[in-house]
Amino acid sequence: MDSLNKIFSQISTSNSIKSRKALNPISAKRIYFSGPYHRQNWSLPDSIIYYITKNPSTAKLFQKLVQMCKYFFIKNPIIIIKQFYNREKRELQAILEKIEKRIILSNISYKFWVTAGEIEPTSKIISSIIPHLYKIDVKQIRVCRQTFSFNDFVCFSKNVENIDLNHIILKKENVSNIPLEKLVEALPKLKNLSVNQHFDRYLITSETMKELLKIKHFPQIDVIRFDGLDDTFDIETFYDYMKKNKHTRFSFAFSFSYQLSDAYKNRLEEIIDEVIETQHHDYKVPLFTVPHSDIFKWFKMRELYYSE
Repeated sequence: MDSLNKIFSQISTSNSIKSRKALNPISAKRIYFSGPYHRQNWSLPDSIIYYITKNPSTAKLFQKLVQMCKYFFIKNPIIIIKQFYNREKRELQAILEKIEKRIILSNISYKFWVTAGEIEPTSKIISSIIPHLYKIDVKQIRVCRQTFSFNDFVCFSKNVENIDLNHIILKKENVSNIPLEKLVEALPKLKNLSVNQHFDRYLITSETMKELLKIKHFPQIDVIRFDGLDDTFDIETFYDYMKKNKHTRFSFAFSFSYQLSDAYKNRLEEIIDEVIETQHHDYKVPLFTVPHSDIFKWFKMRELYYSE
């Protein structure tokens, strides 16, 4: 928000506008500024200045241009947003209200350029910002206890490398929940994936592992963490892939609130024993956290997991 204050420190509503309640959206046909101003005499041709205005290479450059001259914002009203954090309860409306104290946005096709390295958006923020999205440079997204439109979420996060999904549901219009593999398929730049599923918010299904293996960029993901798994997770498909995997670091935690079948738990123990007893691993060692399992085996596997 500090960056917004700097950008719009010289932008305000006309002196004739006494309050936000007096705004008439129909009559707001232009941007009004307060303070002295004069026409710029550019050292470059107007066509080049116009091109620079419409095609800023970075958000930092655009901020400097707007601070230097109001013309750039008039011709290309981009609002730079650097933070979205649920824990700070910063919603889109609060940001707009602060901006509107300095500028009339009613009839302006303003756009958002989200530049944060890490954000924690709500479904309300995403749905509100999508129609005005100019560009998103975010590398990491954390979301918790939300129900998102799948299309909106993918549009918002398609360039993201790190995603942490904590008890969320993805829906496509009125269709049933979207499984995790559909999200991974739509995010070709994904490098780190963390999913925590509990309380009927399930992204991982019995088909997830098979479907993930069909995705071209899946083997290039660096880290995958699944928490809250039950015995519907296809451990055999994973086991076959585990012996070939030389890149991705997998960590699977099974739910303590769900009773694994004896057959499934025994199979997990067999895989854990095999991994621990193998002297030289030509694959990335995974980490399994299984309720009520041998703690010493878990520590040994954890040691192998972090030493590879």
